[in-house]
Amino acid sequence: AGEFAEACERAGVVVRPFAGEGVRVTIGESAAMDLFLGVAEEFRKTV
Repeated sequence: AGEFAEACERAGVVVRPFAGEGVRVTIGESAAMDLFLGVAEEFRKTV
């Protein structure tokens, strides 16, 4: 969760990491959702 949270932070996406559980994400705009999904897709390629 920590590494993903750092990747999100670098991209300007705020998430709340929970060790051993994952992250919490609250998104209110479609542009923010697109940004988050892009970060998640790129991060997935690294694990």
